Amino acid sequence: MAAPKQFSSSMLTPNKTVLVRGNLGYNNLTRPYTGDELERRNKEAQLRGRNGYSPTAHEVVDVTIHNPQVIPANPTQMTLEEAYVNERFYQSAKNGLSYGITRTNSGVPAIGIMTDGVHATEIVPPEGYVVGNPVVTLVVRTFSTKAGRGGMTLDAVIFNEEPSFASGGNRVKSQLEEHGIIWTSLPTELESAGAMEVPTPAAIPAPPVVQAAPTMPAQPIQAAAPVTPAMPTPQQAYVPPANIPPQVMEAASQAASLYEAPVATQPKPGIRYDAM
Repeated sequence: MAAPKQFSSSMLTPNKTVLVRGNLGYNNLTRPYTGDELERRNKEAQLRGRNGYSPTAHEVVDVTIHNPQVIPANPTQMTLEEAYVNERFYQSAKNGLSYGITRTNSGVPAIGIMTDGVHATEIVPPEGYVVGNPVVTLVVRTFSTKAGRGGMTLDAVIFNEEPSFASGGNRVKSQLEEHGIIWTSLPTELESAGAMEVPTPAAIPAPPVVQAAPTMPAQPIQAAAPVTPAMPTPQQAYVPPANIPPQVMEAASQAASLYEAPVATQPKPGIRYDAM
């Protein structure tokens, strides 16, 4: 049974800031719970005897730190609000002294990193979850509810060291394992929740240049006329020039007489009687 508290929410003054430092634990800093996931987590909290999220909540960021320590504005004395937060530390069977804070219907908190112990620079984290348990400082603020009671919300998370982030699908798996549920394979909707690098598609090569078909002549090509082989002409009688000496002419005549061109025998009309 929890020990009675000395400070109640009705004692809080609105818009007071409390800094709490510790090792980051269970959280969904980069993506609020919404819809079916929010409803499921509410039911899980009720089954374990814990207070669920507000009935009016439609998105929730839930952050837990381990080994928490309030960083008072005045090191010599805590304010009432700082004492209120310090009184809400609790013992976890798994992680020891812990502290949890939620942010409702306001998106994700501001996220920053300490640069020199005095200055903090805001960063925009990628999708996914924080790897490991880095030291962080929670910036918690008080506010007044419509019912007249005081409440506390998370304004910012400042990393005291450079954070590392991983894909969201494994985050859901690890969280469910903390509740005793082990996935044999991740559902498609959980795999798609992780941050994945879409490979840049390769450049599409330009289509090859199509050579134009050769232009056909306007007039159709005429077929070549068949070549008729030249027939040999009958040997012409040699007519000597007038100035050739008689001796040369005689020699040429004798040489020509040695060759006699064949003459085709023409049949004579009528009836031929062969001699017996």
